[in-house]
Amino acid sequence: HLGTALDYAEAFGQGRWLDLLRTRAYPGHAPYPPVYHWSLAPFARGPRAHLAPVWLNMLYLGLLGGAAATMAWRLARRDTVSDAGRAAGPALWAGAAAAVVVSLSPAILETHRYPFPDIALAAWVAAAYALVVHSDRFRQPGWALAAGLAAGASLLCKWSAFVYLLPALAAGL
Repeated sequence: HLGTALDYAEAFGQGRWLDLLRTRAYPGHAPYPPVYHWSLAPFARGPRAHLAPVWLNMLYLGLLGGAAATMAWRLARRDTVSDAGRAAGPALWAGAAAAVVVSLSPAILETHRYPFPDIALAAWVAAAYALVVHSDRFRQPGWALAAGLAAGASLLCKWSAFVYLLPALAAGL
């Protein structure tokens, strides 16, 4: 994946705009959708390019933890809103716990060092779900549009995103 990101960085630097839409296949590496590689390309320059996946995946890990916290907070808040309309303490703790559990997952900790689009996929799917929850199951058009954009970004990270997004699609029907 790092080689593909470097190809995109080279194409961008040389002004070959059409090549930003094409992914060259490498042996044993099928062409993937471009979003992960586009986001990896700016980090993959210089003598420490081997650390690029770590830095990028840390950003995606922040998105993943933030999305998990937002979902947990909003879902717990629905059940714990006081008469004054303020969220009770358990909702905040639910959000914090979700962010910690997701961020410290053994699978996440193991794979964040490698240039694979899986953490980006998880982050965009979680963001899409958090935005679906925030949109009140697609009843608020602005948040529903944001959920669609996050779902689109997940599909442009890895094709398997479709499977993970099926429950959100079913909720909207």
